[in-house]
Amino acid sequence: RRKQLKYAAIASISVLTVSCLAYYMRSVSRKKQNKALESYFSRNYHEARAKFREAASKIATAKQHAIVIDTESDLTIDLCYIPGDKASKHVVLHFSGTHGVEGFAGSAIQIHLLQHELRELMQNTNHNDNGKPRAHILLIHTLNPYGMAYNRRWNKGNVDLNRNCILDRGTWDQVRSREWTTSAYRKVDHIVNPQRKPTFMSDDLGFWFTAAKSIWLYGYEPLKKVVVEGQYVSKTGVFYGGHQLAVEHDMLCQFLTQECVDKEKFGVNLCEMATELTLIDVHTGLGQYGVDYLLLEAGAAELKPLLPTYDKQGRLMDMDGDGFYKQMYADSIGAVSSVKCGYRTLFKNVDAKHALVLGEEFGTYRPMSVFKALRAENMAYHYSQGHSLADEQVFYHRGIDVRNVFYPQHDPVW
Repeated sequence: RRKQLKYAAIASISVLTVSCLAYYMRSVSRKKQNKALESYFSRNYHEARAKFREAASKIATAKQHAIVIDTESDLTIDLCYIPGDKASKHVVLHFSGTHGVEGFAGSAIQIHLLQHELRELMQNTNHNDNGKPRAHILLIHTLNPYGMAYNRRWNKGNVDLNRNCILDRGTWDQVRSREWTTSAYRKVDHIVNPQRKPTFMSDDLGFWFTAAKSIWLYGYEPLKKVVVEGQYVSKTGVFYGGHQLAVEHDMLCQFLTQECVDKEKFGVNLCEMATELTLIDVHTGLGQYGVDYLLLEAGAAELKPLLPTYDKQGRLMDMDGDGFYKQMYADSIGAVSSVKCGYRTLFKNVDAKHALVLGEEFGTYRPMSVFKALRAENMAYHYSQGHSLADEQVFYHRGIDVRNVFYPQHDPVW
C-alpha cells in the first residue's frame, strides 16, 4: 500500500510538473509574439492620440479632423478619413473609446491598421483582393476622450455614451417616459449606487458579501439585465444614459451630416453617398480573458459562414436570433452599434442587406470584478473629489482600478 501511494504521488507530481512546464513554455512563446504589439498600445489618452495622428499623417491621401470636446484639458475626437475608389459607395466606420477607458485596445487596433493594413491597401490603387472598388474608411479615435483621459467609462457628465446614442427625437421621448417607479433598476439602486465615499472594508472586502446577498435576493440574471439596460433617471448612477443626446454624439453627428462635405475637411458627404455600410465599435470587458467576440443585432446568419471559427467557438453573438441575448437586451437602447437608433440610421441610402453593424468585445476579467471597480469609481467620482488631498487620492486610485480591469496593460498575453 505504501508503494502504491509512493508511485501515485510520483505520478501526480510528474504530471503536475509537465503541465506547469508546458503552460510556462506556451506563455513565454505567446509573450514573445505579443511583445511586438506593445508599441501600438499607449499609457494614456494623449499618447494614444499622438500615435494615431502620426500614423495617419504617413498615409498621403488620408484627411484628418479633430472635434474639440474640452479645450482646457485638450480633449478631442480625432477622425481619419481615407478616400476609397471613385466607383465605391461602401463606407467603413471604425469606432474606439466609446466607453472611454476601454479605448486603449481600439486605439491600438486603429494605429496598427494605419501603419500596416491600410498602408498596404493604398498600394493597390484600383481594387481590393475581392475585385471590388476600395471602400471609403473613416476611423473615429476615442469617441469619449474624457473617459479615456481620466479612467472613466462614462463622460464628464456621467453619461454612458453606449446608452445615449439615440439619434431621433421620437425615441428620446419614449425613453424619458419610462416609468421609474416600476423599473428593475430602481429596486437595486441603493446597492449599485451607494451615496458615500468608497472604503476598503465596505467596497472591497464587503463588496463580495453585498454581491452574494443581492444575487440571493434578486437572482444573478435579473441583476445582469439591469446593468445591460441602463437607466435614464439617476444622474449620479452607473449606466446612466442621460436625458438628451450627449455633446460627443451631437458634435460627431453634426460633422458627419453637415461639415464633412466642406472641401477643407473631407469634401464628401459620406452619409448621403453610401449605399453599403460596415460599422465596428470596439470595447473591452465582456467575455473570456484575451478573447474577442462579435455582437450583432442583425445579419448574424449571413456572417456565420464567413467566420466559421468565431461561430464554432461561440464568439459570434446573435443579439436578435439567440433567445438568451434577445431577452437580456430586449429593453436595451442607445448603443453606437444599434441598427435601430445608432449611427447606422444616418445612412439613409443603405438598406438592411448592405449593412453590417457590429460591436467587437475583448474579454478581460469576470463581470463581478469589473462591476466592483466601476461601482467604487463612480462613488469616488461623486463623493471623493474636492474635499481633501486624501479624497482626491481615493478618486485617482479608483480610476486606476477601473483602467486595470478594462485594460490589463502589464500583461503581454492579453
